[in-house]
Amino acid sequence: MQWLIDYCKRHHIHAFCKSELDPNQKSYSYRYPRVIFLNDHWQVANEKPFILAHEIGHAMCTKEDLVTSKDTYSNMSKNECKANIFAVKLLRKYYEESDIEFDSIYDFADAFGIPKKYQYLLNEVCY
Repeated sequence: MQWLIDYCKRHHIHAFCKSELDPNQKSYSYRYPRVIFLNDHWQVANEKPFILAHEIGHAMCTKEDLVTSKDTYSNMSKNECKANIFAVKLLRKYYEESDIEFDSIYDFADAFGIPKKYQYLLNEVCY
């Protein structure tokens, strides 16, 4: 988590842990200003690294990254997918810069709290 927080600082993103949020309330972020509010009481605590990396992805996106069309649901889905891909790539960068080793991409996913429903991204991003 500290590496991700340091990443935020280097990229001028303000990250705050919100301990007063309900365990079911999702973390959220803004592009302008670059601010992230991480739910410190999230119901699945080991997912926090992935969630923070995901929110960093949202905060880092540029106007060109945003999908624009008439289909709002599709836009949300595409933007969420882009944030998920960004998160996996960012966590992979941390892994590559550290002395950590994993036996499989699934051990990597477990270590960084990547939910099973997003582990299909591992094959795209990690290989």
